[in-house]
Amino acid sequence: MKKILNIGKKVSKSNQKIFYKPSKKIVIYVFVVGILILAIGIYFLSKGLLNKRQSDQKRVTHYIEELGKSFYEDYYYSQLNDMKNNQLIENIPAFLKNFESQGIPVSLNQLIELHFKTKEEIDKVLKNYHCSFEETGFQIYPKSPYQKSSYSLEFHIACENLQKEE
Repeated sequence: MKKILNIGKKVSKSNQKIFYKPSKKIVIYVFVVGILILAIGIYFLSKGLLNKRQSDQKRVTHYIEELGKSFYEDYYYSQLNDMKNNQLIENIPAFLKNFESQGIPVSLNQLIELHFKTKEEIDKVLKNYHCSFEETGFQIYPKSPYQKSSYSLEFHIACENLQKEE
C-alpha cells in the first residue's frame, strides 16, 4: 500500500499550487462599485422617505377623485335616470343645470349613509390618515351638456396626518 500523504516531506515552490490572489486593481474596482451601490441605495431610500407625505397626499386625493367619479357616474346619474323614469323630474339636464355653479357637495358620511361605500371600505384606504368623514369629500359641478361624464370635481380633504402639497 502506498502512502498518500507525504508528511514531513518538503515541497518545493514549483510543486505548490498557487491559489488566486486578487490584484490591487480588482480590489479597488470592487470597493468603488460597492460604495457606488451603497450611495445609490441611500439616495433612493432618503428620497422615498422625504417624499412619503407628498405621495400620501396624492394617494388620498386620487382615492377621493375615484370615489367622486364612481359616485356620480355609477350611482347619482343612474338615480337621476330612475327619477326621470318615475316622473319625479322632467328633464335631467334642466335639473343638473341648477347645480352648475353651486355644485353638489358629498361627504364620506353621505357615501356611507347612501350605502354607496361602507365605513370599512373607506377605512382600508384612509384609516392611517385620520380623516374627518364629515369634512372630507368632493363637490360635483355638472357641466353642459349635462351628460353622465360632463362634470368636474373639487376635493375637500380634512385629514390629520397629511401635509398640504405646495
